[in-house]
Amino acid sequence: VLSRQEMFEETVYQPQQVLDVEAGRKAFEASCASCHKFGSVGNDHGVASLNLSASALRSSKAALLEAVFFPERKLAPEHETTVIETTDGKTITGLVLREAGANVSILTTAGAATEVPKSQIKARRKTKTSIMPDSLADTIDRNTMRNLAAFLVAAPPAGAGSGGR
Repeated sequence: VLSRQEMFEETVYQPQQVLDVEAGRKAFEASCASCHKFGSVGNDHGVASLNLSASALRSSKAALLEAVFFPERKLAPEHETTVIETTDGKTITGLVLREAGANVSILTTAGAATEVPKSQIKARRKTKTSIMPDSLADTIDRNTMRNLAAFLVAAPPAGAGSGGR
């Protein structure tokens, strides 16, 4: 059994010979696009840092894959998880997208934005965790992960529904 660190190193330093950008796009659409945008693919929920099109991570395959294998390793403060407890006893965990008027918009771990009325917030705290599941690297095989990285270092796809450039 390989540790996650060993899987990361194998993925980065023992690349397959032929990368498939289209297979990487499909992996992105299936596993990343509910919270991230790359070119015309996905949804960044209006948060610039969730749009990977101009991300500095794209300049290094190792940095990009490290962010997938270990999302909390270099977590920016704006990506820390917020835990909201409501007056009706619910707990909502996610990334605060915006606070406008009487509501807080929060992106949940399921990749859906939820509006929480401020009047229903009983308690609120931040944790130094990411809503991006660290188990993602365990659910995508290493060849697919390499293809995902190939897709993300290629030119971002243009146009709605485009097959890329």
